Amino acid sequence: MSTYLLLAKVREDLQSDRLERLTVEINKPHSRPFLVSTWYRPPNSLPYLFNEFENLIGKIDSLNLELYLVGSMNTNMIPGAVDVNSPKLSNICDIYSLHQLTTEPTRVTAQSQSLIDICITNTPDKIGRSGVMLLGIGDHSLVYLVRKAHYTNPGGVKIITTRSFKKFDNEEFLKDVEQRQWDAISLFANPNEMWEFWKNQFLDCIDKHAPLKRKRVGNKKSPWITNELVRKMRKGTSLKRWLNKVHIKISPTGPPLGQREMKLTTQLNMLNVNTLTTT
Repeated sequence: MSTYLLLAKVREDLQSDRLERLTVEINKPHSRPFLVSTWYRPPNSLPYLFNEFENLIGKIDSLNLELYLVGSMNTNMIPGAVDVNSPKLSNICDIYSLHQLTTEPTRVTAQSQSLIDICITNTPDKIGRSGVMLLGIGDHSLVYLVRKAHYTNPGGVKIITTRSFKKFDNEEFLKDVEQRQWDAISLFANPNEMWEFWKNQFLDCIDKHAPLKRKRVGNKKSPWITNELVRKMRKGTSLKRWLNKVHIKISPTGPPLGQREMKLTTQLNMLNVNTLTTT
C-alpha cells in the first residue's frame, strides 16, 4: 500500500484582520495545491464584511487554485428566505463561479429553520459528497464536504436540465402573462417578498409554455475556452468592477484619470483585445 505526506501551511497573505477567517494551503505530492478555508460571520455584522470577503475571494480567484470553504456565515441561504444579506453572498458566488453545496437547513428550532452554515467550492466536480450532520451539543448542525482522492474527467454522456420550446406559442404566452394578477404585488411591503411574488408568477407562465426537461448531451467542452482565456475574462471583470466602483467612465470624453486608473484602464482594454484575438 502506497503512502504519501500531506503538507499544510497557513496562507497569511489571505488573512484579514476584519474577518474571523483562516485559510490553509494543502500540498499533495505530484498534484497542484488546494485551499481549505473557514469564515465565521457574527450575527448582525455590518454589511462591509461582505466587501472584505469579496476582496479575499478575488485574491484566491487570481491564484487559480481549488477552494473549499466552510463556515457559519449567519446568512439564510434557503431559497425564498427573507434575508437582506443572502443576495450579497449569492452575487459573490455568481461573480467568481462558486457553488454552494449545502441544501438542508443547518439550524432548526421550534419556531424556525435556516441554512446559515454552508460549504462553498469552485470545483464541485471534485467533491465526492457533502451534507449536513445533526449534532446534540448545540442548535447548529455540522456541515461537511469530501474531496475525491482521485479525480478523473468524466466523458461520454451527461444529463442537463433545459426548457422545451417545441410547442411554444408566442401569442399564447404573452396572453397568459397579461392575464396574471400582477396588481397583487402591491399587497407586499417587503421588496424581497415582492420579488418572490413576481418571480413565481413569471416562472409559472414559463413552466406552462416551455416546461423543463432532462436531456442527454455529449460531455464535450468548447476547445477555444482555455484556462488562460478564463483567467483573462475574470481579470477583465475584476478590473471593470473596480473602475465602476470609483465612477470612472472608460471613454475618450470622460474625466481625466490618475496614473493608477489609467494603468488599470489600459490593462482592461488590452485584456479585451487579447480575449477577442484568442477567440
